[in-house]
Amino acid sequence: MLKRLRLQAVLLLCTGFVVAVHAQSSTVGNISGNVRDPNGATIPKAEITIQEDTTGVSRTVTADDSGYYSSPSLPAGLYTITGSA
Repeated sequence: MLKRLRLQAVLLLCTGFVVAVHAQSSTVGNISGNVRDPNGATIPKAEITIQEDTTGVSRTVTADDSGYYSSPSLPAGLYTITGSA
């Protein structure tokens, strides 16, 4: 179930990843999405870990009551997203 949740989160996040370029050449983005179980029901208060693949630096956020989570101001890079209820 965790692999499927991860895949669903990644697919949802692909449409939610925004990259912004600032005048000082700073590149940041936002990852957000909705956590759902295999039946499509939302998972409230799920813990989401977002880890940058190259550096291993991670950030943990908690989804709200409707399963929505957001992690703003992430440096540009490739990320692995995992979650647990």
